[in-house]
Amino acid sequence: MPQHLFLIGFRAAGKTTVGKLLAQLLGKQFYDLDDQITLSLDRSIQQIFREHGESFFRDAETRCLQQLCDQHPAVIALGGGAVLRADNRDLLRTHGSCVWLHANETETLHRMNNDPLNELLRPALTDQPVADEIESIMQTRRPLYAACADYSVETTNLSPEDIAQRIVKWYQAVDTKNRP
Repeated sequence: MPQHLFLIGFRAAGKTTVGKLLAQLLGKQFYDLDDQITLSLDRSIQQIFREHGESFFRDAETRCLQQLCDQHPAVIALGGGAVLRADNRDLLRTHGSCVWLHANETETLHRMNNDPLNELLRPALTDQPVADEIESIMQTRRPLYAACADYSVETTNLSPEDIAQRIVKWYQAVDTKNRP
């Protein structure tokens, strides 16, 4: 069974940026699950949420994750809410190792505010101001991320390269232990 390296975490934690670096360092293919969803539905995430709602998006997310899990081992960056569904958490457990990238709320807000694609890539999930939304959603998702994670990296004060190097070191140590 393919053993993937999954990256989970809240919005703007660095999953895509770090994932691309990891794939290069490990000689694996990289997939961003949100990109796979938008390709499969030919719509932006914002359009999908607006036209069909979050439940429809989550269904598509699970389908795309299952398709990626059935491919050769890869580095796969998941959207921030992918851990909300038990089916997705089961796929993570059975198809690879999971790394939780996380930054504090202040850093997350800073990153989101400085990303020109933020509104296109990250639709509002509540009617709250962004800072309050970050805090309330992180509070809900933190236990899910922690339960899925085989390894965790606090990304607030690290460069993407430093994060990738830490993960590679951990991943290679785990991979060596799992070999016969």
